[in-house]
Amino acid sequence: MAGAMSSDAVKGSDTPFDRRIQSVRGHGGQIAVATVLRELMHDSKIRASHEDCDRVQDPYSIRCQPQVMGACLDVLRHVCKVLQTEANAVTDNPLVFSDGREVLSGGNFHAEPVALAADYLALAIAEIGALSERRIALLIDSHLSELPAFLVENGGLNSGFMMAQVTAAALASENKSLAHPASVDSLPTSANQEDHVSMATFAARRRHTMLDNVTSIVAIELLAAAQGVEFRELQSSPAIDRRITALDRVRRHRARHQCGRQHVLGTKDARQGDRRRHLRAVEQREAFFRRQPDRFDTGFLQCVRGRYHAAIDPYFANADKRARHVGERGKITRCTDRPARRNARVDPVVYQCAQRIDEFEADAGEAFGQRDDLY
Repeated sequence: MAGAMSSDAVKGSDTPFDRRIQSVRGHGGQIAVATVLRELMHDSKIRASHEDCDRVQDPYSIRCQPQVMGACLDVLRHVCKVLQTEANAVTDNPLVFSDGREVLSGGNFHAEPVALAADYLALAIAEIGALSERRIALLIDSHLSELPAFLVENGGLNSGFMMAQVTAAALASENKSLAHPASVDSLPTSANQEDHVSMATFAARRRHTMLDNVTSIVAIELLAAAQGVEFRELQSSPAIDRRITALDRVRRHRARHQCGRQHVLGTKDARQGDRRRHLRAVEQREAFFRRQPDRFDTGFLQCVRGRYHAAIDPYFANADKRARHVGERGKITRCTDRPARRNARVDPVVYQCAQRIDEFEADAGEAFGQRDDLY
């Protein structure tokens, strides 16, 4: 989707995705990727508007998507087969064969198939990110894309997608380093008994970081490509328009969330007043406790602690978050992150509230001999 959207945004041609071009080479992944790209760009008015333009060929990042992404798809399919075989394999040592009543020592534990597959997959992941980053760079280059520089109409203080492309480039570069094969780096251990190991654990583990990186790169491309398509006066294909509409819904949802958060926090004066109200509520609860200590219980203390957290952070007053401060038997447990939260916000009202809660809990523990239970 990101590649098709970028192709339409830069007025790229769908001719390189023609079925006949793919079939004469014969790679299954290339044929599959080209088919998807053709379907996504089908019936695009942007594409129809430049069918007879003077441009001969598009850059590789647009034109060669079936070849590059198809090769990556073939890698994924191969790795899937290897891992399926390994998941159903017997890798114990020694092995007991009951039919011949024999115990044989072998090397099925060696994870070289998994290590090589992980290295192979790491190369594909790095290539996906590298190709996506190149399309982002193409989108923000006004000379090549014929779009506003950095995908923003009014430049100057607004740098548009400039830093987004820098971020994508940094992540793509990191993935190139992580794509170095781990299986070739083996050191002997166990007095040279284990003189060649697969390094499969690291080969697989680093892919989590690589996948996070490539996810961010493709996400940046989706946003940039959607911005590029919206700069065009004509509509894109129905499939691409549906994805852009979905992105807009996500953007509006996040915007409402930010507005809601700002409404909750309010201005500085409003926040100060809200915290003072919470502090007064704490003081009232404290006075009630001192007048009627016989009515104290852990639920009551939890209520007061909830008031404290509401003063520190409005979101901490949420019931499901506050519940983790209650032990399995209903007893209050120490809030280990309270000092960090207290130091994170320089607010005298919050400080005063925190000090009163500390004094209140200490008095409660002394009065009822429950200091160990409380903490």
